Amino acid sequence: MNVLTYGGRNGEVAVEVEPADTDGTRSDFDWQWVDIEVTDSTDPGELTSTLEAFGLDSLAISDAMGEENLPKLDDFGDHLHAVLHGVASEDHRSEDITYEIVCFLTASTLVTVRHGRSLAIEAFSSHLPRTVELSTGGACEVFARLADVVNRRYLGVLDDMDDRVDVLTERALEAAPDFLEDLTELRDEVRELRRALRPQRDVADALRRTTSTIVSEGGRRRFADVFDIAERSVRELEGVRSALNDALGAYQGAEARKATDVTKVLTIYAAVVLPLSLIAGIFGMNFVRIPGSESRWGWWIVIGLMAFAAIVSLGLFALAGWIRPPIASLRQPRQRMARDHRPVELDAAIFRRSTTTVTRRPKRR
Repeated sequence: MNVLTYGGRNGEVAVEVEPADTDGTRSDFDWQWVDIEVTDSTDPGELTSTLEAFGLDSLAISDAMGEENLPKLDDFGDHLHAVLHGVASEDHRSEDITYEIVCFLTASTLVTVRHGRSLAIEAFSSHLPRTVELSTGGACEVFARLADVVNRRYLGVLDDMDDRVDVLTERALEAAPDFLEDLTELRDEVRELRRALRPQRDVADALRRTTSTIVSEGGRRRFADVFDIAERSVRELEGVRSALNDALGAYQGAEARKATDVTKVLTIYAAVVLPLSLIAGIFGMNFVRIPGSESRWGWWIVIGLMAFAAIVSLGLFALAGWIRPPIASLRQPRQRMARDHRPVELDAAIFRRSTTTVTRRPKRR
């Protein structure tokens, strides 16, 4: 069990405190933050006794022993118990996309318990001892700032998913063979994020509206900002889900178009060969004295008739627009390139991404 403790006073930067000096009743700081990383070798009894030193409810402590909780908020009077979910890895594509952060908030103490590494906590704790603004407002505002960092990381995940959806859409239009496999993988990730983001938004909403004396007015305002970020994340996630459905529809359309093209080729082939088969069948009947059978020009006449029938059939299909003459086929790529040049430039301008992730507006609603 790894314990990292910070203590702070208003108007001063937070300082790191040795874990051995933490007994849950410190009075030499205005607030303190105790972060506990549970490892595989952590003794459950040791973790329980550490949390009990802060006067926490036993039911709330039991939630810190495992990783099977969705985001939630409980009010035990003298302390709040909240479960948040953070992004598990930098590439956002690990087996477990999210992880739990169990939080306990008292009037002057914030305790966080996590099983394994937390990129959000590492980022926040690295800036806490160097920035005065992060240390003001007491434990509740420190908790709000930490929740802000946890939720902002989802925006980066959703940006990455949005880019992957764009690539999937392009591949859907081409009816790529492995499209469905990649689509299913991304859908599973979206489903897990949705399972965490929607209740986490409700937790932020409850914290900004709470009447508990543990959360100050400044803390409620900061939790309102956290709610805005969570709400934006949920909206972007719904946009990704909608875009995935659109990509699936585009793939099904491309598959149907490919099947139609194959059917059209087979139909044209059968229609061209049909009169040839008819002519060959007539002159191949087992009768005596078939007209032209004894003439040295008979075979050539039949071959010429079959060639004429094939040319007429192909000409009729070309007039109907089912097939293109060779000259038109050679001319089309240049025409298509000139026609598509301007839309590509417009798309590049419209979908240019903002350099600041936080201020980026969702592409899809």
